[in-house]
Amino acid sequence: MIRAFRTRPRLCTLVLATLLSVVALVGSAGPASAHAVLDSSSPQDGAKVDSEPAAVSLTFDEAVQPIPASDEVISSTGERVDTGQLRQSADGTTIVLPLRPGLPAGTYSATWRVVSADTHIVGGSVTFGIGVDPSAAPAPPPDRTRALDVTGDVAQGLLYLGIVLLIGVGAAAAWLWPWVITARRTRLTLWCGWLLMMVGTLAAFLLQGARAQDGSWPAVLRLAGAGETLGSAFGQELIARLALLLLVIPLLTSASLARLRRLGHAVTGAVAALALLVTVALTGHESIGPDVPLALISAILHLAAMAVWLGGLAVLVTVVVPFARRGGRELHSAAMKRWSYIAYSCVACLVVTGEFQASRQIDPVQALWSTGYGAVLLIKLGVVAAMLVAAVLAQRRVLAPAPGGTDDERFAGGDVLSVIRRSVRIEAALAVVVLAVTAVLVSEPPATTTYGPPVDVEAPLGADVVHVHVDDTRRGRQDVELDVIDGAGRPVPVQAITAALSTASVAALGVRLVNDPGDTSRWHSTNAVVPLPGIWTLTLDVTVDPTQAYATAARYRVW
Repeated sequence: MIRAFRTRPRLCTLVLATLLSVVALVGSAGPASAHAVLDSSSPQDGAKVDSEPAAVSLTFDEAVQPIPASDEVISSTGERVDTGQLRQSADGTTIVLPLRPGLPAGTYSATWRVVSADTHIVGGSVTFGIGVDPSAAPAPPPDRTRALDVTGDVAQGLLYLGIVLLIGVGAAAAWLWPWVITARRTRLTLWCGWLLMMVGTLAAFLLQGARAQDGSWPAVLRLAGAGETLGSAFGQELIARLALLLLVIPLLTSASLARLRRLGHAVTGAVAALALLVTVALTGHESIGPDVPLALISAILHLAAMAVWLGGLAVLVTVVVPFARRGGRELHSAAMKRWSYIAYSCVACLVVTGEFQASRQIDPVQALWSTGYGAVLLIKLGVVAAMLVAAVLAQRRVLAPAPGGTDDERFAGGDVLSVIRRSVRIEAALAVVVLAVTAVLVSEPPATTTYGPPVDVEAPLGADVVHVHVDDTRRGRQDVELDVIDGAGRPVPVQAITAALSTASVAALGVRLVNDPGDTSRWHSTNAVVPLPGIWTLTLDVTVDPTQAYATAARYRVW
């Protein structure tokens, strides 16, 4: 097999290109949004129903994949009351849980755990009462996957490090320092990169099923959910990546690396690298949402620029500078200048593609500093900025004109070599931090799916006012709190409040309100669900006493 790769580079290119096409076709069939959000349920969360419903339906904002034995309805005594015959709508957005007939009056909770379009597992629960008010808000399903989530982040970081060491080091060495490609350190680096990509991919596959079933390490060891993962688009993309990694093994032999200067072998290597980057892009946030083809191209360019930039630093740190210090090779100014141009080109590509990717995941701009995704992104940008500052300062010292001598003689001097050595070490250390932060970033839900800042608005009520507080304005379930106060801020007791939510496309959604025990000036919702983003109007009918009643309204934005 190795001999065939050596003698038939065009055939290798054709095989890799074909596999790349298959991978692209597999990934292009993915859905079109990110973390699934429960838009509505029937019965509604917190509602009291007078008669026993035949089923509980859960409607999400995107198609979801149910996880076997994870969606159920239980009574307040812990008894499971659904039939276990889960149904799903044709478009995949609604899950129906049929209930057993003859259920007694009481409180019931429907818990759900599904795989969203971006392969992340999301879960929750809704509570309703049959003939009675629900006694309490439901406890969310227990989360046993925390350790697996952390391990998944580590595996993602290893994958990115592997991309740098395999693809980035290979590309930088072949373009800038061809003599480096066959050095023992370089070969070891390439094999380390290959191994890290293999480990990161295998870990992602094994963890996915256990996390979907809300399991821990024992679930991983017994390969829980492996069949479901294998049948999903995410699992198939991981298998394609593993197959590609096996195919590139012959390209990492000493003889094949020595032939990288030849066009056929160079093209084979480039196609293999592109195919691997495609499989990584397909398993990220870029494979979902608007403008998927453009987003995938942007993600591939982003990964490639990152790999070449950081891979070039790795080559300098591990091979070029150490060899120059020992006198084995001269540090030519022409090569260093070419590296400078390539590095800054990569940075420019990272800036453009990064801005495009951020625009898809962060909306509005306030989400950049008010969501977990935005905060991690700001940290990443700060570390990258520190890398650029270190590089610019070093470049000014290295390229500063010196009286007498040629550029190569000046580069061969100890002072310049020390500056380069110190600079690349600092940049390499910061690069490791960038990879770690990036691993955390891709595991965070996009800011567009989590942004929903609290809001406080007021509705006039004669000489008084109703203060409206909504803790989370993300579409879905919302907790609305009302305080009736006078002009001096003192509470004003009222007899009753009825409420409804409406928008341009929805006439009215009833909102059930109850007052705080012993305080009729404070009221809160029990079943408010807002299924769509936009400007919503909360209409209130307030009965102060038998002689005074007011109709008022307040508006706020739902994201």
